[in-house]
Amino acid sequence: MYKKIMVPLDGSELAECVLPHLEAFAKGFNLSDVILVRVVEPEMPSYRGEVQFDPKIMAQREADRKSSAKDYLNKLATRIKHEGTTVRAEVLFGRVTRV
Repeated sequence: MYKKIMVPLDGSELAECVLPHLEAFAKGFNLSDVILVRVVEPEMPSYRGEVQFDPKIMAQREADRKSSAKDYLNKLATRIKHEGTTVRAEVLFGRVTRV
């Protein structure tokens, strides 16, 4: 029935409660692909007075947050073991919702 499933995670323990169920899905449906996803939102600089943010610093902070999200997903991916199932970690960048 299902061959691929995407699991959105936000870094919380509550979101990680899905992992035991995911393992049951992998076994029950013989999943071929599991994609763990975390969204990194762009940082909105706040200006106070005439202080401006350095774009290089903002870019480095964004890269650090993406790297941290990827490390988190990779750590969780090692917990999912089912023969024949490929587990991938994907970090997406953008707004989760419109404001």
